[in-house]
Amino acid sequence: MQTPDVVHTGYICVVRPFARSHAIGRLFLVTETGDGWCRGMLAGAETELATEVDAVLAADLTGLGYPVTVHTRYHGPIWLTQVAQRVGSVEPPVLHELERLSWSDRADVTLTRGLPLQPKGIDPRYPALEALSDELDNLTDHCRRCRNELHPPLPEPVSPT
Repeated sequence: MQTPDVVHTGYICVVRPFARSHAIGRLFLVTETGDGWCRGMLAGAETELATEVDAVLAADLTGLGYPVTVHTRYHGPIWLTQVAQRVGSVEPPVLHELERLSWSDRADVTLTRGLPLQPKGIDPRYPALEALSDELDNLTDHCRRCRNELHPPLPEPVSPT
């Protein structure tokens, strides 16, 4: 598939790791766009993985034929060349609530949320969520490194005069 000509905030896209166009795609909700890059949150059909900081969006909110979980704490930048295709979108009020949820566990939102995460060793979602974290790192690593988002450069020391 070809990269869409334009990617807008609110788009739900299939994305792939940098320079791996044949890799299995992942759903990604675009929250910000820039020159040649965009930032977003991982999403997926695995609604059972949703935690209290994730939203489960019904098909009528996304244009997809199934509900999806938007993982609000799994976010980062990717290159637009990693976007394979647009498959759905969310309206600005939904996007606004997702962004609020990404910043606060106690965000007052109307979106359906998942179940609270229990301690490791008790909650069976941990292995899948850890794999999701690795997947996010794989998707965003090249863009983060090139844009100096992993370790921003330190400011130059000011010499006393």
